Amino acid sequence: MEKQTKKGGGISYNMPPHNYKCISKGIDTLELSFVADVFDCLLMELEKLKNLESNNDDNIEINLNDVRFFVKSHGASKYKYIIYNDMYRININKRPLNDVYPNIRVKFISRNIWAKGIKVAYSELKAVFRDLVIFHNEIVSRVDYCVDFLGVHGMFSNINIVNNVVTKAKNKSLCVGKELETLQVGSGDAFLRIYNKTKEIAVKNKSYWWDIWNLKKDNKVKVWRIELQIRRPVLKQFDVKGLYDMLAVLPDIYRYYTHTWLSLRHKDDTNTTRRTVFSFWSCVQKLYKSLGPLTGQVRAKNISGDKNKLIQSVKGYLSSLGALMQTSNVNYIMQYILDEIRQQDFKNDVELKKIKYQSVCHIMDFVV
Repeated sequence: MEKQTKKGGGISYNMPPHNYKCISKGIDTLELSFVADVFDCLLMELEKLKNLESNNDDNIEINLNDVRFFVKSHGASKYKYIIYNDMYRININKRPLNDVYPNIRVKFISRNIWAKGIKVAYSELKAVFRDLVIFHNEIVSRVDYCVDFLGVHGMFSNINIVNNVVTKAKNKSLCVGKELETLQVGSGDAFLRIYNKTKEIAVKNKSYWWDIWNLKKDNKVKVWRIELQIRRPVLKQFDVKGLYDMLAVLPDIYRYYTHTWLSLRHKDDTNTTRRTVFSFWSCVQKLYKSLGPLTGQVRAKNISGDKNKLIQSVKGYLSSLGALMQTSNVNYIMQYILDEIRQQDFKNDVELKKIKYQSVCHIMDFVV
């Protein structure tokens, strides 16, 4: 039997593993960008169909290798043409000579991903453009990975759960009705959302989810989703370029964001790192194993943008040390520091910092 009590502003939640169940897990959203040469025959046809007076965005069709798309009467941002169906939404532009910026952007429709699997959906996309496009570089712009659970409504619907979140993220946001509906941690290029999926599918009329879950439709059943969204700047830190790069390191990405970046813990210690992880969250963490073997890829934290801050900090410490030593001679102060460092295990300290930053950062080479 589950037990839920308030403790220190959070909740203490002890629930036997058999009370909750993961009923689905996988990629829910994928956006790919390509640098590609689009054949003139396709561009000319898109231009003609786009500008038809009868085009009202959902009635003009184009057939690409036996796959039907609709042609929008307008473009978007840097893309002149938009085509779509129930599998993909594709933005297309002509590639200027030798341009290295993506001129095709594809959003894979969630329902198609779940029905076919991401690899099949990807290969079918390439088949759509056979003899119409020559692909060069491929970039993953966004990926959403989610896991859906039964049996956790009592825990996540309690607004106090926000106080059990231990995270490196700077912000959290809540959507609350009569009870908690959505908890989002982080923002921008990387965030994790925990939300009532059954409520969302009722509002957005996505009843096909009951089939994906292999459940009989029942408004009393509560499915909660844990969803991680990662965009290009963070994917780049994991050395992700194309789809198969991303699939290879997805276990590492998932593990990082459910272990290091965020966890749900009991408030049983003043030190957050020593707090006990919820047994349920331990189950969530272990799901990285179902994605494949870890590659060892770590998030390469970019500290180059922090150099100026570090220099200013060093300057502050030097001036404080100078005041204590009654001197403003920076060379004398630096020599004093170097003498002190020689007596300590400075190399080991550097190695520990490399681990902290999760990348080998060559900023300066000191000979000590």
